[in-house]
Amino acid sequence: MFDIDQNNNIIIQDPAILLVKEFKKLWDKDKSKDKGEALKVFAYIYLKNDFKSDYRKGHTQEELPMVLRDALGFDKKWKADADIIAAETAYSESKVTKSLKMLLAAESALEQITKYFLEFKIDSIEEDRKADAINKLKNNLKDIDEVVSRIEAAKDRIAKEEESKKLSGVKVLSSRELPKSKRK
Repeated sequence: MFDIDQNNNIIIQDPAILLVKEFKKLWDKDKSKDKGEALKVFAYIYLKNDFKSDYRKGHTQEELPMVLRDALGFDKKWKADADIIAAETAYSESKVTKSLKMLLAAESALEQITKYFLEFKIDSIEEDRKADAINKLKNNLKDIDEVVSRIEAAKDRIAKEEESKKLSGVKVLSSRELPKSKRK
């Protein structure tokens, strides 16, 4: 639906997206000629909801709205309204596969585990139980690398799955369909 060009501008890959009522409503709300505000909102939706977004890699779903608000230059008081949330839902539903749904559930669980580790305070444990708690914590931490590696492998698999869905006809990507990093 969306992509980002060399100048970090959001581009609409498929103009048919404006046939989706949620996106059409956001487009029509922007009365400017260049549709700059609508494109900025589309960038917000893409960067917050597309699993390949770099912003999703380093931020929780809880943090993303504020991080993206600042990164995209929205006013400090800006919040996603009901129309934007509806478009986010439409975007997410158009992208979801069973594999992606499972990946998103795993990422959500990983965010909860991360929050647990961030909030864990060894000092709050009774002195006679600290050694046992530390050993349990160390055992849990041993598994983290494997969990993260598996999630990253799943992301790669899903990205390949999504890329293969884009192929049509002779099943050869044109140079414009290739990611920027792979273009010659």
